[in-house]
Amino acid sequence: MPALPILLAIGGIAALCLMDALVKQISLTEAVVTAAWLRYLFGSLTTIPLVILLRRRLPPRARWPRHLFRGAIMAVMGYLFFFAISALPLAETLAITFIAPLLVPPLGALFLGERIRLGAALAGLVGFVGVLVTLNGGDMTTPQASELRLLGIGAALVSALLYAVQSILLREMAQRDDPLTVTMLSTAIPFVCVMPFALAFAPLPAPASLPLGLAAGAAGTCGFLLLTLAYARAEAQLLIIFEYTGLFWAALLGWALFDEVPRLQIFMGAGIIIGACLF
Repeated sequence: MPALPILLAIGGIAALCLMDALVKQISLTEAVVTAAWLRYLFGSLTTIPLVILLRRRLPPRARWPRHLFRGAIMAVMGYLFFFAISALPLAETLAITFIAPLLVPPLGALFLGERIRLGAALAGLVGFVGVLVTLNGGDMTTPQASELRLLGIGAALVSALLYAVQSILLREMAQRDDPLTVTMLSTAIPFVCVMPFALAFAPLPAPASLPLGLAAGAAGTCGFLLLTLAYARAEAQLLIIFEYTGLFWAALLGWALFDEVPRLQIFMGAGIIIGACLF
């Protein structure tokens, strides 16, 4: 497998982890739906002008239903994931969502006709063992903490399932449509989906949250553009393995921004995940 798609995927994951950390920072003072709305708002404001200035082509009319479907999936996926990172440590949330690679090979075979490779399946299983290790030792000291933790874990698991589905759709779109246009639609459609809920059920964001929203939108745009370029060059079931590297970025950002010191189990699971990625 060429190195370029791997580097693009790793860079995209790093940018998305930075976006997650910025959204978590916003959610400390704003409702989760407001944090999601700001992320998609500024993501749209950074991609739509680029598509217009560079005169990139929109997808043909026949392909819009698939883009709308993926955008709706991403809106739900994003909200659930942002709720999870507001309830759980950043690195732990990322670790839980790593169940997604287990779902990609069968989904790739179902939607794209990709052959399930034994090496990719084994790497996914080994990596998932590492994920299970990271889940041990979480805060269950009070009923409130236990309930919040369980809700966060549930939201992260459903988000992971939706992430696997959108990854398969992204692989198919990246081969046919312009990468920058796909990236723009990955933010504009979720923005339209989330906006009514944000305006109806949460107050308007404070001015201090707007710069964080702008930074989150830019980081998300960069991340999805890099992933789109990567998925245009390699199969989904191979690239998805390298999304395990997000655990390291999440642990670093969680420690630097939120004083979330990773537990020993995080490092043990990370060692297993590194082995799976290298394999």
